[in-house]
Amino acid sequence: MKTGQPEPKENEPGKCHDCGAKIGELHEPNCDWEECPFCHGQMLSCGCLTEKILEKPEVQEMMEKILKEIGQIPFGQETRKY
Repeated sequence: MKTGQPEPKENEPGKCHDCGAKIGELHEPNCDWEECPFCHGQMLSCGCLTEKILEKPEVQEMMEKILKEIGQIPFGQETRKY
């Protein structure tokens, strides 16, 4: 059955079941088995990295600049339906 998700790698001893990283190697980006160094949960879904990045003033300035360039959508004028 195809779910749109990549098939996990064979469960080989000493290898990550998702991205195939070997012991001591870094996981591939977006690997679902990578541990967050901040909260020790699943890095793909915890949000810590995003929070840490957004705390940086230079990132906030860049985001504000981009939003000014493309324009923000005011409340009540959203195009998506909930």
